[in-house]
Amino acid sequence: MKKVWMLIVALGLCGAAFAQPAQGDRVLQGSVGLNVLGQFPDPSGTSTWSLIAIQPQYGVFVNEHWALGVSAGYAIGWQGSRTSGDFGKNVVRNSVSLYHIGFEADYYLRLAERFYLSLDGFVGYVGGFIGETYKVDGWKDCTTTPMHGALLSVTLALRYFINDRWMLSASLGNVAVGIMSGAAMDRAIYYAGANWGQIMLGVGFKF
Repeated sequence: MKKVWMLIVALGLCGAAFAQPAQGDRVLQGSVGLNVLGQFPDPSGTSTWSLIAIQPQYGVFVNEHWALGVSAGYAIGWQGSRTSGDFGKNVVRNSVSLYHIGFEADYYLRLAERFYLSLDGFVGYVGGFIGETYKVDGWKDCTTTPMHGALLSVTLALRYFINDRWMLSASLGNVAVGIMSGAAMDRAIYYAGANWGQIMLGVGFKF
């Protein structure tokens, strides 16, 4: 009787080891991102760029390939440089603080039993602030510019299902188009391009 019970438990574990996404499955996931560019050379001194981002997502599979849902996030980045001039050392620090919320459409392509390649599409609202701090020989000046706009992006990600419920993901940059404007800005800023160097690592739960 004990052997029969152990066999039933083992079969149950095997059955729950992995099941590919199916219609009606829901996924709740979160990602954390870091920029990996670090310090780069500047002819007149040193300059660094850093960024941290967090992003929660919720989606529902409409079939085995497509998951539709919502996404939100917050990112803060800063760039600093030090140079030497006629009036002493100059320090410039630029910062950006952004938040976004919108709709997500993710396409899952199965590569192997547990591995998936996904194209994650996002469209939504972006808001935040751009700040600049300038220091020279004891003098300091700070400005802050609010802004808002819209963003459309596509991110390529790798996803690995540890078991039927838990998933790990990783991505490196995205392709995006957007427009940003603000009361203190002379004109709207349009953007289109690819962003590389920012690693996003995440964990998800399918239920």
